Amino acid sequence: MTKDTKIEKKPTEGAPKKVPQVKTAKTKESKETKAVAEENNGSIHPEYFPDAIVTCACGNKFKVGSVKKEINVEICSKCHPFYTGQEKILDSAGRVEKFKAKRTAATKIKDKKTAAK
Repeated sequence: MTKDTKIEKKPTEGAPKKVPQVKTAKTKESKETKAVAEENNGSIHPEYFPDAIVTCACGNKFKVGSVKKEINVEICSKCHPFYTGQEKILDSAGRVEKFKAKRTAATKIKDKKTAAK
């Protein structure tokens, strides 16, 4: 055999596999080099505003945490139809009526079958 060939060893049954230890950047870099790198490059994280103000088109304002100081939205929980109870069902081509008719027909058939037994 030559020195270039590698012999693969198969792990024995039931024995746990050994995970090779990998040195990460944390173990190689010292705290001083990290501080110098931050000074040169600046922080990679954006500035966080814990009291950012969200303004809705309806006039509602509330505070959230964000990386933006001010956020403008078109719809919020105060004016969204689902939360206000004004949700409307859009009926195109009578689909809702067709569904309701099928539903009532199915319950009538079910009632007839249970009455026949």
